[in-house]
Amino acid sequence: IGAHPDDTWCKNVGMAESLRWANWLSEEEMLPAVASNARIMRYGYQSQWLGKEAMWQKASAVAQRRLLALQRRRKEFPFRPLIFISHCFGGLVASYALLDARHDKDEWPGIFDSTTGLPFFGTPFRGAVGMSQIEMLEAARREYHEDKDSRRF
Repeated sequence: IGAHPDDTWCKNVGMAESLRWANWLSEEEMLPAVASNARIMRYGYQSQWLGKEAMWQKASAVAQRRLLALQRRRKEFPFRPLIFISHCFGGLVASYALLDARHDKDEWPGIFDSTTGLPFFGTPFRGAVGMSQIEMLEAARREYHEDKDSRRF
């Protein structure tokens, strides 16, 4: 929520004087090295929840735009295997997209049947029906409060 695709999947490596972002999706020695024939795509969308730029979006609406973008990229080979790697709200988007693709296979050929993997990272599957953004953040703070007895290394 509020993340940007340029750095969501990256790690800052190096010393403070020479910071460099390493993106495991595109760096030649990372994912492309072990999946050399993969066609790696990422899908970004506006997800700013707080501040002046805050916006409201439905996962189902973003999912429809995601399906359209995916369909355009897969015209030649609509039945190539797919793995959706999803973070936070993106997991809900992927879920809605796959449900839509399953229910309307004529409109979205190959997308549901070609999906072979679907890892989720920090996806809020328990939802927040009826909660405002601030209530959701407060609930997350209560759920993940710092344990004063633990020592983090």
